[in-house]
Amino acid sequence: RHHIDSPRRSSAAPPARPRHMEQREFVKAIRNCRRRLNLAGFLRKLVTALTIGAAAGILFQAASFVIPLYYAGSYAVLALVLALIAAAVTAYVKRTGMEQAALVMDSFGFDERIVTAYGNLDKEGAFVALQRADAMGQLQAHRDKIRITLLPPWKRTGVPAGLLAVLLVLALVPSEMKERAEELHRVREDAKEKVQEIEEVVEALEQLDQAEELTPEQQALLQEMIESLQASQEEYRQLSSDEMMRAAAEKLEYRYENMGSQLAGLAQSLQNGAAVSSVTAESMQALAEKMQEMGGAQLAKGDAGRCRAVRQWRSKRTGRSVWQRWQQRRFRAERQRRTVCAVRAKWGRRTIRSEWQRWTGRWLRSEWQRTGNGHCQHTA
Repeated sequence: RHHIDSPRRSSAAPPARPRHMEQREFVKAIRNCRRRLNLAGFLRKLVTALTIGAAAGILFQAASFVIPLYYAGSYAVLALVLALIAAAVTAYVKRTGMEQAALVMDSFGFDERIVTAYGNLDKEGAFVALQRADAMGQLQAHRDKIRITLLPPWKRTGVPAGLLAVLLVLALVPSEMKERAEELHRVREDAKEKVQEIEEVVEALEQLDQAEELTPEQQALLQEMIESLQASQEEYRQLSSDEMMRAAAEKLEYRYENMGSQLAGLAQSLQNGAAVSSVTAESMQALAEKMQEMGGAQLAKGDAGRCRAVRQWRSKRTGRSVWQRWQQRRFRAERQRRTVCAVRAKWGRRTIRSEWQRWTGRWLRSEWQRTGNGHCQHTA
């Protein structure tokens, strides 16, 4: 009886996997496909955007050969950065959804099984379950058939690569217009600093002009100084070359020295007067000393600028660039080194030869003297 009631032993089938785990893997496969599709779409849009950005950068660099465009390189980089941002934004806006990814997966021979099963994930029923099981089985069996290419064709990537190479070459090639743009930018920056400096001096003179202790003649003198400095400001605002900068610097240096001496004399006369406050006289004396110091500093800068201009003139006159001058100095140093080595080797051999000759000569003389003295003794 016990043998009859015992269950029969048979080969047990493996436990079935839960349905929610199969659905999770199914959705994960679609999500991975969507990620690759989005990345491939971003790369395609990036190639197009870099082509447009590189073309815009080439236009800026080409314009720098015709007009003095100092920020041509910055504009080219900005065009590339904007192209990259535009590609990223466009790829995000036009990103692929889950259903679109399922349709792309069906194009590899699944006959719309993937998109139908994905659309019926939240539905129940015998037919739906059967179709879902079929789609999951087909996807698990033929997953290697889904091949999504990330990189665009080399014909499309070669265009932006060539444009970027042209852009780099144009950025590195020197030209007279680029040097002119650098000179103009440097002159404008220096002129901006000088305008600010003159503005501070003008404000200090205007404060002194408002003092009640000054006579009309002294106020007229201060007003003349203010107008002279304002004329220097207008000159600095209209500068466009190093020669104009040096001329304006020499004028400003002369005006600083002249005004400093006039203010020093005016401060001395104010200190001798009884009806003038000591604060006004001290402020005027301090401003006079400051203007004299600024005049000396301006003269030193003018000398340095003249030296730099002479070096640039010499380099342009000889037609040699900095690289050529460096190569020539290097060639001279190498030739001098080889000459020194050759001389050292030559004189070293001569020294050895001369030492051997001196030693041989001493030995021969000693032998001759010994034989000669012996012969003389024998004869005697």
